[in-house]
Amino acid sequence: MYLVYEDLMDVEKGPETMKKLRTLLSAEGFNVAEEEDVACIWYNAIGKESLERHHKLHYDYEDYIPGYTTAQKEAMLKELSDMMKEYENDDALVDVLAMYKSDVEKNMRIDEVTAKEVNQS
Repeated sequence: MYLVYEDLMDVEKGPETMKKLRTLLSAEGFNVAEEEDVACIWYNAIGKESLERHHKLHYDYEDYIPGYTTAQKEAMLKELSDMMKEYENDDALVDVLAMYKSDVEKNMRIDEVTAKEVNQS
């Protein structure tokens, strides 16, 4: 089982992920909360403000959104693809890596300064 941060911060996936974790821990002999309490515990642990911010921005910070160069984006995509090949027998991990790869492809902000802009400043 992989605990994916984005799933934990999702109002539908978060409680379900915690229920799966609860089942796993219970099967290994750990004392766990009652299943009907898991969603409430999850909500109180994450907090309303964090959930709303993450739902709105898909990011934890309101005042900073990182920017990357095209080369950095390409390097991340290559590394994610390489990891997907390396762990191709672990379907759950490949799914997580594919989600991150898709997010990088679609949402990564490119923030490059051209040589012309540098010379003007």
